[in-house]
Amino acid sequence: MTMNAQTATNLQSEGWASVFDLGGHGSSLVVPHAAGPGSTADSKSSFHLPADLEERFSRLAMSTGETKAFHAREALLSYLDDLEDLTLAESRLHDIRSGKTQAIPLEDVLRRHGMEG
Repeated sequence: MTMNAQTATNLQSEGWASVFDLGGHGSSLVVPHAAGPGSTADSKSSFHLPADLEERFSRLAMSTGETKAFHAREALLSYLDDLEDLTLAESRLHDIRSGKTQAIPLEDVLRRHGMEG
């Protein structure tokens, strides 16, 4: 299903879907929420990919015996994990630089966990 940007934005703002930018490829992923706002049920997603990315998914699926959906899910999970880690690290760095918190020296961490060298 093709959807214009305004429709996707409306669905997102009303809690019916999540919209992810696919990183400058001119494509977005619209993930509908299965049962509407606040739903925790699994949902099925459909999205368009640039031809080169679609080809990469197809080759990977064929070479591994897994489905493209499996690899798309794994890629999204990995991306989200990395982005969450980065966001947390940037937040902690900001707290240290602003004086809100202090870093703990590595030697203290090692000693605290019985890993002194």
